[in-house]
Amino acid sequence: MATTYERPGSFRIFIYALCIIASFFIFVFLTRAMFAGNPPKRINQGGREDRIRALQELKAANTTELNNFGVIDKNKGVYRLSVDRAMELVAQAKNPATIRAELTKRAEKASAPAPAPNYE
Repeated sequence: MATTYERPGSFRIFIYALCIIASFFIFVFLTRAMFAGNPPKRINQGGREDRIRALQELKAANTTELNNFGVIDKNKGVYRLSVDRAMELVAQAKNPATIRAELTKRAEKASAPAPAPNYE
């Protein structure tokens, strides 16, 4: 049972090529129409000023927290030191292994889950 392959004629290849090119142009036309119908919105000046003000407030709050002492969790005994004071304490320490062990112990204490409530 032998089958023979017949090459498509040049007219059929021309029609296939024409359909592929037409499909490409339709795709380009629809894509351009979609973007032309929904242009991106311009950023208004008021929104820009609000974002700048919010960024300045955030930077001020971060600077305050970095440079001042504070209480994070009084029940667990977790407090915030200023960066300068923390660097002084590290510089005064003689043994880095001791500092690492102490900091690890404190981090575990600070991140320990709260005890389960007793409702009895």
